[in-house]
Amino acid sequence: VIKVGKKLRRLTPIELERLNMFPDDHTRHPQITDAKRAFFMGNALVIGVVEVLGKNLAGMHFEI
Repeated sequence: VIKVGKKLRRLTPIELERLNMFPDDHTRHPQITDAKRAFFMGNALVIGVVEVLGKNLAGMHFEI
């Protein structure tokens, strides 16, 4: 949900897909509602963020 003026609105499925680094309409299907598409994106792993974290962690040296 984002604030627009004094009102609140839900993010659109495309906005959620973009935030999760998926292509536009990645979850689009004739039998899937926008609410279900939003649910899918809420449960998605943000692959680009996971990739960056993994690369950074791979380059780190940990001492125990």
